[in-house]
Amino acid sequence: MNALLVDDDRFVVAALEKKINWEQLTITEVLTAFNIRQAQKIIEKNSIDICVCDIEMPGGSGLDLLSWVRESGKEIQFIFLTSYADFDYAKKAIELSSLDYQLKPIDFDTLFHILEKAVSKVRKNAALTQTKADSQKWKDNYCRWQRAARRPQTPECCP
Repeated sequence: MNALLVDDDRFVVAALEKKINWEQLTITEVLTAFNIRQAQKIIEKNSIDICVCDIEMPGGSGLDLLSWVRESGKEIQFIFLTSYADFDYAKKAIELSSLDYQLKPIDFDTLFHILEKAVSKVRKNAALTQTKADSQKWKDNYCRWQRAARRPQTPECCP
């Protein structure tokens, strides 16, 4: 599982890298970006599961990044950490299905528990995706068996 930290404040990124026990969360790689463009490049080249992101940054907001991620169809769990207690930001984050929205400075234990929720959600989504793929394989095999046995086609086997 991979995480991406996005913040224009390099001290915040460094603190998050050092203060969170990523290994305990089963996150094997923590990538960092200091603006939206860097984050987009990382997301395009890597499989990112969780993103901890600031909102206000030069060159674009974290909300713009989340909107771009949702439009691209990627299933990344977003956690916003921001210095802005702006209702409009929180509302937009909810509309874009972010996992959480917290104000800086955040207690690292609180962030750890939020990250645990994110890891759990990533695992559940992966299990659901696998179940859907397995179900499709069973259906395909059943339909092949019906055709091979020259049995009457059931509705789920006929396109």
